[in-house]
Amino acid sequence: MGARFLWFRAFNRTEAEQLFDVLSKGDTPNPNSDCTTQQNERTLGISPPHVYAYLGKTLPSFGKFGISLEMAGLVTSVPEGQLSPFDTGGLVEHIHPICEWDEEERREYLGQHSWDHRALETLLDTWPGNDPAEQAAYLDGDRPKMRGPHEALADISGDLPEVELWVENGSWRAWVWELRVPARLPVDTLAFWTCPPDVFPAFLRLGDHKPAIQPQILELVARYVPGGLGQLIAKLRDKQVSI
Repeated sequence: MGARFLWFRAFNRTEAEQLFDVLSKGDTPNPNSDCTTQQNERTLGISPPHVYAYLGKTLPSFGKFGISLEMAGLVTSVPEGQLSPFDTGGLVEHIHPICEWDEEERREYLGQHSWDHRALETLLDTWPGNDPAEQAAYLDGDRPKMRGPHEALADISGDLPEVELWVENGSWRAWVWELRVPARLPVDTLAFWTCPPDVFPAFLRLGDHKPAIQPQILELVARYVPGGLGQLIAKLRDKQVSI
């Protein structure tokens, strides 16, 4: 795979110390059983609760904090995970026609479009492929030229149902690669991160109160991208396309 894609994870926290825990230990599923993510998981039969990351970009509406992770390294550091060529949460309310189907049909469609995370390179070689123009279009959220996953992934999964997912939807949520992992999303391959501007000064002060973590704070500051999630995504866009 020519592109050096990055995984993006957006999340919310209320304190700098909680942010440090994510940056140093990884992120875990939202413990609130009433949160939208867990409600969607119950609808789709995803159990236990998972942590989600998206290839190439994410949405600011998913959280005000963000991390980016090296593509291949993350996959090898995750003991268990699945990939799908769309935002699974979108199947519940946003992605047509799946969001209009009954629960059993939606679960079946998700199962047909879920692969073990170790198949990442094979899947990406198939779609978006190795053409830099197609990779750039993917990163920009452009609508794919194909009608849906059944066409894009026909070479490796020819029996996918013929649903025109990419014709009936205009949002990249219908064609972004999603990684979902149970328990914890590791940060061994952390590339860059960001947070709201008002949180960053408190993050810097953590080392003053806990000298033992000062070296980690300094190392993490070197990977900080100011300006919030939108700036993180914009800065890393051109770093992910084949030359």
